[in-house]
Amino acid sequence: MLAGGSAFGLEAASGVRRYLERRGKGVITPAGRVPIVPAAILYDLGIGKPQPRPDLAMGEAAAAAATTESVAEGCVGAGTGATVGKALGFRQAMKSGMGSFTPRLDLQNQSKIYFTTNNQGEQDELTLLNGRLTWQSKSEQWEVALYGDNLTDEGYFNGKLNLVGFFGREQGNPGAPRTWGLSFKRTFK
Repeated sequence: MLAGGSAFGLEAASGVRRYLERRGKGVITPAGRVPIVPAAILYDLGIGKPQPRPDLAMGEAAAAAATTESVAEGCVGAGTGATVGKALGFRQAMKSGMGSFTPRLDLQNQSKIYFTTNNQGEQDELTLLNGRLTWQSKSEQWEVALYGDNLTDEGYFNGKLNLVGFFGREQGNPGAPRTWGLSFKRTFK
């Protein structure tokens, strides 16, 4: 769970734990079920009033209200006191809640392959790592993404032709090297 209130907000995780325990949820151990609640906090005490702080009752209420619906965005929950832009000093900070960030890593593995029926033009097993960090506006009309493909810069081929009998060599179509980029998207509703 994510809570505001700096370290004081960790108490909300105890409320979630209590909620789960009362419902018999948790990891089975020899001593009984133990609800495991991973938690993180935001330091937001310098924004607005340092009270109220997330507490046990708030954590329990949040667990009871949890759904499988989309996560609420904006200045709600832990985002109430969240700010961005502090890298240039606290005076540059501003309220957040203008969208969401989504990190994504893709790991693709391909076993050894042959490009011809007579097992020539082979390519050894390879693994490609691609990543993407996407920001989407609250209205879902704007999207900005930083991406990287083939992050480990693997050398590989998309295809090969055995042209040794004709030209004395194989001809291949190399795969893309490490590539970085920034994309912008606007959706009209």
